[in-house]
Amino acid sequence: MVKSGFSYQQTVFALFLAASLLPLIVLSSVTIGLSSEMVDSILTQNVSAGVEQTGRKLDAFIGSAGRSLVAIAARPELPERLSPTGTSEQDKDTRPISATVRQWFRTDEPPVNVYILTADGQTFYSTSGMPYRIASVPADNKAELDPFLKKIAHNPAGITVSARKTDENRDRYASFRAGTAVIGASGDCTGFIIAEVPRETLKTVLAPLPQIPELSVIDGDGIVAFSMSAQDAEGLPYPDKDQTAEAAEASSNTLAYSGSKFSIRAEKPTRLVETLVEKLSFISAVCSLGCALFALIASSILSRRLSGPITRLIGATRAVAEGDLSVRIEPDGRGELADLMNNFNVMVKDLKRLFDKTVEEQHLLKQAELDSLGSQIHPHFFFNALSSIDALAKLGSCAEISTVTTSLGKLLRSSIAGKSRVSTLAESVQETRHYLIIQKIRFADKFSWTEQIEEHTGDAVLPRLAIQTLAENALIHGIEPSPESAVLEIASRRNGDLLTVTVADSGVGIGAGRLAAINAALEGGVKPAGNVHIGLMNLNLRIRLEYGEQYGIRLREREGGGIISVMTLPFRRLD
Repeated sequence: MVKSGFSYQQTVFALFLAASLLPLIVLSSVTIGLSSEMVDSILTQNVSAGVEQTGRKLDAFIGSAGRSLVAIAARPELPERLSPTGTSEQDKDTRPISATVRQWFRTDEPPVNVYILTADGQTFYSTSGMPYRIASVPADNKAELDPFLKKIAHNPAGITVSARKTDENRDRYASFRAGTAVIGASGDCTGFIIAEVPRETLKTVLAPLPQIPELSVIDGDGIVAFSMSAQDAEGLPYPDKDQTAEAAEASSNTLAYSGSKFSIRAEKPTRLVETLVEKLSFISAVCSLGCALFALIASSILSRRLSGPITRLIGATRAVAEGDLSVRIEPDGRGELADLMNNFNVMVKDLKRLFDKTVEEQHLLKQAELDSLGSQIHPHFFFNALSSIDALAKLGSCAEISTVTTSLGKLLRSSIAGKSRVSTLAESVQETRHYLIIQKIRFADKFSWTEQIEEHTGDAVLPRLAIQTLAENALIHGIEPSPESAVLEIASRRNGDLLTVTVADSGVGIGAGRLAAINAALEGGVKPAGNVHIGLMNLNLRIRLEYGEQYGIRLREREGGGIISVMTLPFRRLD
């Protein structure tokens, strides 16, 4: 017999269905109704902000160009040079004028073509080397000035700006020109200075331009200087050129900006708003249906049994992804979820053990490589010292042998007592002195050395034998082969968190090709092959392993001859 009526589960399901669908239907209707206004408001604000940003950048650029033009026009000798009487060889020399122009319109800035013209429009100087091209004039009036020059002459004390017009025989890619007059002692206009701004330069100055399809930059005469979407419209009158900025701003589909020399017009993206509203309406309907189905299935079946445990599991997984391997989950009861949590705990525990093992292995590997590199330097260094003692013994210089063995004993004592792989800069300089004393006795007047240790760098940490290695390299490869006496200079300098130690010699130097090859090997962290520059290569590897690949040793030529070894590493104190 089939029982009639609804069960408790069916009743709860029906109530949930009604409680879920009714708010979704209402919310969907309201969302579709508000989407148009919201999208229109957001896009309008973005377009308005883009127009304002573009206008301010343009005003700033024109102001800077204007100040530069005025500064050039203010040169006291310029009016006389532009006058018809300025025909001497000195007046023809444009180098001082060129230097002034390059001072105000630097080559590292976006390119601007600058012209200096005489009062009759003849080109006196141009940065491009080409004459200023005069706009077309009536055939019966060849002496008539260029219209833009006329504007400047009527406004001699100010900055005149004009967009490039299509009916002028000028550079098609010039967006606009800015100019001012050169005023003579009598107050008359003796010439003109013009800055011609190419289109690509204007795009660079305004970059990044807001992505507004219908954006136009218009000069005071209503000529389009720049158009985002219609380059062919540049140089032509703007359709609504007589409309004021206030009237354009008040219109429903236009945004405007009034600058000092230019104005900007931008059309609201009406079609884009309509498209977005249609998409939002469709997405809203689909999302509403999806939410309803999800609410029916997920809330009735999974929320009470899965939401809590799964949320905890997701949180623990996120913590592991962020590097926390100490996280654990306490299972609730028994079942598949409890097994999943237990397996998760086992997995994280194994992962932590493997991670710790890997870190320890990497640390030991790095330590072994550092110790190996350091051990290669010590025998190489002390072998050269013993060679010096052998040379002195053959010469019978007992006093010098005593001095050498004393210095070598101090070096050996500091090497044996120094368990650390690092030392302070002051200790390294002291050890280097002992080494140089040995070599000084060996080479006699072959070389001398100086020290310029910057204050507050003595307690900086650097690898042991670092300075000695650089000094030894300079002696062997630079000073010893030199037929003349040389100078060895040791210096240190701190620049913020960077410590720089230099060892320079005035020896024979290195050929350009060989120098480039050595620097390439140092920059690439190449391990030494053979016995050439082994100490230098090993020291460079030690610095890269200890502090990072951005630090190390580089060589460069010394002015006057010789080589400068530059060692860079982070500034760290011994404590």
